[in-house]
Amino acid sequence: CRFGLIRRDGKVYVWVANLGFSTFLVTSIHFFAQANSSLQESTHMHRTVAMGERKLFLVPEGLYVHAVLRREIAVQIRYVGLDEKEHRMRREFVLLVSEGTVVKITKAQTAQQAKGEWGDSQ
Repeated sequence: CRFGLIRRDGKVYVWVANLGFSTFLVTSIHFFAQANSSLQESTHMHRTVAMGERKLFLVPEGLYVHAVLRREIAVQIRYVGLDEKEHRMRREFVLLVSEGTVVKITKAQTAQQAKGEWGDSQ
């Protein structure tokens, strides 16, 4: 399972891709605000993603429409594979926002990545 965020037609979507050999079931997607890590939105669904397929899930506009310049969010996907165990994946993103519209999406840097970028690796 791979996933990320994408802008399309003025909206933001979570894309979920299945690069494996078996179908899995997305059970829920959770969105967290980075500032306080509290749960902001939760979307429960049961949608299958077949081998080689990519599905889109709409991100609630309430997460970013009132943001001033940027919004840091974490996205957690929960899914079930053939082993019938629930798996969780979490990634962090930065949304650059202008007048309620997301104009750019980037992956959030970890502290270690930022440290290496500035040459502070002592």
